[in-house]
Amino acid sequence: MKVAVTGANGRIGSALLARFAEAGGFEPIAVCRNAMGAALVDGFACEVRVGSVEEPESARRLLGDCDAVVNCAWAVGLPGESLRRNEAILRSICSVSRVTTGIFLGSIAIYGMCIDATRSTFVRPRPDTSYGRVKGRLERLTARAATDKRWAILRLGHVYGPQQWLSQEIVELVQDRTFELPFDGARPSNALHVDYLATVVAAFVSNQAASGIYNVADTPRQTWRALFDWHSEALCLSRARGMAQASSKAWRDSLIGRSRRPTVVNAAVDVARWLRALPLSALSATETVRELTLEVLMRAPQLLADRTKSAYVTRIARQYIRELAGQATVARPWHGSDAMPGPYLEGNMASDEPEVRLRRLREWYGAVSDPGLTIHRKDGGTR
Repeated sequence: MKVAVTGANGRIGSALLARFAEAGGFEPIAVCRNAMGAALVDGFACEVRVGSVEEPESARRLLGDCDAVVNCAWAVGLPGESLRRNEAILRSICSVSRVTTGIFLGSIAIYGMCIDATRSTFVRPRPDTSYGRVKGRLERLTARAATDKRWAILRLGHVYGPQQWLSQEIVELVQDRTFELPFDGARPSNALHVDYLATVVAAFVSNQAASGIYNVADTPRQTWRALFDWHSEALCLSRARGMAQASSKAWRDSLIGRSRRPTVVNAAVDVARWLRALPLSALSATETVRELTLEVLMRAPQLLADRTKSAYVTRIARQYIRELAGQATVARPWHGSDAMPGPYLEGNMASDEPEVRLRRLREWYGAVSDPGLTIHRKDGGTR
């Protein structure tokens, strides 16, 4: 069975490709948008194809002899632009008649940054970011476009492992002595090791699980404490300090309260606080104001959106040039989440996998600990 991985040079795509090549049973095909991306997977034991799958004709050329496709491609840009391009990718993949099985990567972001399972449900999720809303739109489009195929939308938990953003973030947080883990890490992490994801994808491609939407997280589920301690012990780092229960509850209640208010109301609250105490730079850095701006730009004429994007990029570049301080290290909203609600898709891990995971994590950490290298955080900062 030929299984194509689009966006094969990305963090998740390349990890899936490597696991498929190791496990056997499939003929993996790497699909990369350009030659630069293809060079990153050149050493993998698989065929590498170069081109975009945004157009039906090129998608048929790249995928026309494949039985299954795992879509890890993600077109970035302003929300409106990103949505249009990712919709085009999805439609083009679904237009390839030879492809009988399609797997599309969704996100835990569809439930909100700090999941409140009493309000954000599996059937009626309530995303509170532009990224989550775009993922929701793409889920609905997939259900309509892939009717003649066997398909799955995988709402991925927070992905960790070598080169994955969550492991990079945890490494930073445990080394910051000002950081405190809310609820002493007792909340569910919704975390997903990238190797386990590979087994889930392989299981769906191989068996006859029904088409539909599924959550994917480690089985058995892990708490944040277990996940942080696993990284700390494996890499000989300090153990993260726990936040007091009362402080943790107040912090989470504040997050849930904000998620239940409209973005425009939260923006007004941030503006009012700025008028009392904050400088303008702090106002523009708040999550709510960024989300409101993105919502406006999604509906703005393309020319205005492009000019705004250009001005923003220029401002950020000047900030880096002036070496302004980065975002303060604080607890993340997902540290206080409920578990993802709804059904989960599961895979089968080999008995030696725990040791393999540890070895790969240590090898990765040894490489990125080189002072000449930079870790890129999910929030855009670096170390």
